[in-house]
Amino acid sequence: MWVLCYLCSDFLDVEIILQYIASIPEWQLWLTAVILLLLVIQLSFFLSRYRVVSSFRNSKRKRHNDYMPDISIIVITLNNYDFLETTLPLLLTQEYQGLYEVVIVDIGSDVEYLNMLESIKAQYTNVITTRIDFDPRFPVNNKMALNVGIKASTFANILITTSDTTPVSIKWLGLMAKGFFGSEIVLGYCGIEEKKGAAAKYRRCSRMMFSVRHLSSAIRRKTYRGAIQNIGFTKKKYFDSRGFSHLNMNIGEDDLFIQKIATTDNVSIVLNPNATVRQKAVDGPTWRLLRLFYSYSVEFYPAGVRFFNACEFISRVLFFALSIAGVILLSQHLSVAAAVLLFVRFIIVWLVMQRIARRLGEMRLGAIFILHDICSPFNELALYISRKVRKLQGVWR
Repeated sequence: MWVLCYLCSDFLDVEIILQYIASIPEWQLWLTAVILLLLVIQLSFFLSRYRVVSSFRNSKRKRHNDYMPDISIIVITLNNYDFLETTLPLLLTQEYQGLYEVVIVDIGSDVEYLNMLESIKAQYTNVITTRIDFDPRFPVNNKMALNVGIKASTFANILITTSDTTPVSIKWLGLMAKGFFGSEIVLGYCGIEEKKGAAAKYRRCSRMMFSVRHLSSAIRRKTYRGAIQNIGFTKKKYFDSRGFSHLNMNIGEDDLFIQKIATTDNVSIVLNPNATVRQKAVDGPTWRLLRLFYSYSVEFYPAGVRFFNACEFISRVLFFALSIAGVILLSQHLSVAAAVLLFVRFIIVWLVMQRIARRLGEMRLGAIFILHDICSPFNELALYISRKVRKLQGVWR
């Protein structure tokens, strides 16, 4: 409204205003109208769709008479000494009132690693180990290893994490376990560990926004993926659905399989900074390669999911492009209005994402989100083109 007041402040009556509008070339009026429409579309994504992540409370998943479900945590390892020295001790010292175990599936580690693992196992009765011998003729993928771990587990509820991921709190298990009350699937958040530098912050921001899209969809009971580093389901649901889907691919455990088993009322979302896990940071080239590798499953997502995400990216690019064009090409008052609308959009989106970041435990991202906001549609376009140009080795079996 105040933008309209600014535009009309130089005029004394409606007749003069109408005369001014009539003097504006028609193409300028159409460009201004399109910019306004794109702004409304963009704000609807962030104020309506994504903002629910910051305010979501899983109040229906309540504790029953101090009973906590028994949990099997499954982790796949291969010569990951950091896991044994840092992550595993944290997994084994969780504050949890129920029974839980850590099932470690080793897929070909060396003797020294296995000796360390056996030494830890001797100290903790809730550590279960199983081994898959390495054979280059028959490579083992995550689905096969997880299937072995699930069959070796004792308890009815499964939590999956990875050996390069660490819970941020000893309360992680207790918070995630509450999701199993009344649900068959539990989804949590996985961020990237904090590192210095703008590039590291950008990758953290990218992971956060990637997660916000699928978490906000799950909150609206349209679940299409989780994070393999922080995801759970019941063993019964797993076996009733005959295990993982798309066995011709080495990916899909946390998205294509979840699409197979998720319904509108069997998914619980746990959003709490203490329920977060953080994945070990990698360098830029490795991060881009991993993003490309796991993005191939997008081709099998429901059409509605792909359309929604594409609309958000396309409308964002069009809004930026047309707003900048408006600033350059439109007459004085409309040019200022285009600049104001561009600024307003950045401020509103930044404020919304700040609230979401606090909810997910993503601190000290600063203004890097603005850079990500501008660049991410082009990154997604690059991933799409890369998938169409060639098939990445290792995705398909």
